[in-house]
This record gives sequence, C-alpha cells and structure tokens, in this order.
Amino acid sequence: LTQAAKKLLDSTPSPSTIASSSSNSPSDKSTSSSSSSTSSNPILDQISNLFEEACNIYVDEDRHHMSGNTFRAYIAFLCKYNRLNKAVEILQLQNLAFISLKQPHNIWKNNLSIVILYLYLDDYTAAENAHQTHMDEHNEEYPLTPESNLALRLLYCFDKRKPDELAEIVNNNKLKLLQNEIAKKARTLKIQGVSGGTSEFDDLQGSSDDDNDEDSDEDLR
Repeated sequence: LTQAAKKLLDSTPSPSTIASSSSNSPSDKSTSSSSSSTSSNPILDQISNLFEEACNIYVDEDRHHMSGNTFRAYIAFLCKYNRLNKAVEILQLQNLAFISLKQPHNIWKNNLSIVILYLYLDDYTAAENAHQTHMDEHNEEYPLTPESNLALRLLYCFDKRKPDELAEIVNNNKLKLLQNEIAKKARTLKIQGVSGGTSEFDDLQGSSDDDNDEDSDEDLR
C-alpha cells in the first residue's frame, strides 16, 4: 500500500501546479487557494487513502516498529498538499505507535507539531485545546519538556498578539528537529491581522524553502 501510494505520488503535480490548473478551470473559478484545490483532488484522495490504510494496518496489527517510514511519508504528503486537519489526525494515530514503542520524545515532537498545524490554520482554540489535552495525558512528563514550553510560548504569542516574540520563537533550533514539512509551516507562522515581527527566515525563504523541498522529498520516498 505504501509503495502504491508513493508510486502514484511520483506522477502527481506539485501543489502550486494543481492550484494553477484548478484556478484556470472554468468549472472552478471560485477556487483561489492551493489548500482549497488540493483538498478536493481525486488523485490526492486516492494517495491519502492508500497511506492511511497502510498506517492503520501497522497500528491494528501492532507492527509499530515497521510503521515509521510510512507515517513520515504520509504526514509529509499531507502537509505538502495542505491537508492539515488530516495531518493532525495522523500525528495522533502515530502517537499510539510511539506509546507502544516507549518513545516519549517522539510523542512530544508530535504534540508540538499538532499545535503548530492548528496555529497555521489560524485555529487558536483547537491549538489550545490540543495542548491542554497533551498536558493532561502526560501530566508528569510533558509539561517539563522543551516541546511543551515551545507550544505554550506559541500559544501566548497568538493569544496576546505578539508578532515580534513569535519571530524569535520560530527560529528556535528545537523546531528544526520536527518533520521537514511541519518545520517549514512553523517558520511561516503569522498572526492574522498583525503586522511586524518579520522573521529572518522571510528574507531567506526562497533559498531555504528550496533546500527543504529536497528534504521533504526524502520524507516522501
């Protein structure tokens, strides 16, 4: 299933190409964003279904030690094509594997990733609720981790409308340890309706995103 998904993905256009062709289509004049066009693409739906079925098989059959590459490729695919709510769902599913494998450090990364994706979607309430759930589920360990601290600081910036502080946080080296596509989303976090707080990454975005596209392609293989 994973190989079938990857093979199909190899022949799939990039998100920008899909968005461009969709916006030029007479039947879809209202579509203006890449996230809208990629969220309803039948080929992408097929790829997503194949990946998800593979992930569920690994979890259902307790083959967690074999699931890492499939989860990583699927999450990279979902983030690259802006299917971020599904990415959150799969990160939560992957945490079940990490619990079984006794890998709390990877759970903490996924917890932070979930908060980042919700904030990227400008859904502060969902991000805050997710963080509180993570704190409650692992109340003796997670609150003391750097990932929890970063998630809390990100929430504070969005709640108090602090773009300058946000620009500092997105440069944190800890974010570079997340999956590549999620790290890219983190670097481009913006507080809607607030100017200022330009990250140093904004000036370098062209070159840095090109570099990370190569890393992301590795995740998808």
